[in-house]
Amino acid sequence: MASQPTCTELLSFVSRYAAGRLADSALAEFEAHLSRCPACVRYLNDLGAILRLAGTCAVDPRGMPAEVPPALLEAVAAGLSHEKALC
Repeated sequence: MASQPTCTELLSFVSRYAAGRLADSALAEFEAHLSRCPACVRYLNDLGAILRLAGTCAVDPRGMPAEVPPALLEAVAAGLSHEKALC
């Protein structure tokens, strides 16, 4: 069994998958897994939505989609404030 990937490796792999840049053998094995694992498909869909949101925010930070819960924005703002206080 292969060792568990790091977060960076996971994101890199998924990014290459989304961009169509996986080797044929890795692509076939990964898609075979996805065909029998709805939990992973949901996770990838959620991750894709998060990355699209991050891209939207990077282009226009004021363009926050309406579906982002205000409580989440408040929690992130509080966390960022806390981090700045530690610096």
